[in-house]
Amino acid sequence: TPQRFVTQISRGLGPLLPHEHLELLLGDGARNRYLRLGEHPGGALWGDPSLVISGEHLDVAGIFGDESSLIAEDIYDDARWPRGFLTAGDQGGTDIRSLAGARLQLRNGTSAYLLAGSIGPDLYTQEDAELLNLLAGLITPQVAAFLPREALPAEHPKRDPHPHLELLARIAGLLATTPSSSVATELIAAEARATIPFDRLSFALRVPNTEHVVLLEPGETRPLGSLKPLSVETAMARVLNGDLPCAFEQEGKDGRMIVPLRVAARVQGALVFTAESAAALTEQHVVPAQQLADLLAPHLDLWVRSAAPVKPAAAAPSRPRSMPAYPAMPGRQRDSGTARQARG
Repeated sequence: TPQRFVTQISRGLGPLLPHEHLELLLGDGARNRYLRLGEHPGGALWGDPSLVISGEHLDVAGIFGDESSLIAEDIYDDARWPRGFLTAGDQGGTDIRSLAGARLQLRNGTSAYLLAGSIGPDLYTQEDAELLNLLAGLITPQVAAFLPREALPAEHPKRDPHPHLELLARIAGLLATTPSSSVATELIAAEARATIPFDRLSFALRVPNTEHVVLLEPGETRPLGSLKPLSVETAMARVLNGDLPCAFEQEGKDGRMIVPLRVAARVQGALVFTAESAAALTEQHVVPAQQLADLLAPHLDLWVRSAAPVKPAAAAPSRPRSMPAYPAMPGRQRDSGTARQARG
């Protein structure tokens, strides 16, 4: 339901953007009324008068104007925002004072408005508005799905779309508009889970002019230059060397799928998908995984090249340290595609 959807969005947004209230308002297209979609328990829209706000009482479209985002330092004494409308339920109904907002463009000229609020003034910055804009773009398809079917325009003949086009388009948008690599990698991992059934995603990035990689986890905030270079073995090394188009590994109940990060016909690293069930990742997931890797590769390569030079650790008398997350496995190992080789 819309109510559960907004509740889940609020929980996920909390660590990145602290807030005491998250509101999702749906406009009627004429600025006459707005529906508190985030409070809607399901069923027909606009049927509960208690969830409908008059445009004369609160003109959200007018407040946004032509802007796609909004920052309000303190709405407490702003007559455009009625008292008692935005309150913090966990704070005894305390009025919200600072706001960050983003507009969602839906079909037929309809808009929705995502508003995050705090009881403290002067809390949000333009970076927070940009984050909400990114989130608005991600949730727009689901919000549009809540609209009634009669609101749809006349259908054109259906075509067979690219099965992963929406995922790739959303991730391309994230890469183009997200200045923080840590936020971008977290959002990318979250988006990819809708298509590829993995529990963990790692970015193995080749250190320039070496045979080592650095292992980047989603949300990593440390500079690439501070990450310890690691040597690689087994299927990972064969993918990085171009000997395999992709590879599968199994260790205990965990299964891994490894696809190369390719830039200008060179392998610059690999995406490593790990699932807690070895049977979860199969050959049918290779295509979307490789398309995702090809989209990410130039951006990841740019991050590596723009980072401070990374030098491999001094060679120890013993053999180089292997990647702890990807040890050589005595058990089952299988390679994908025509590159499967018989074991000698």
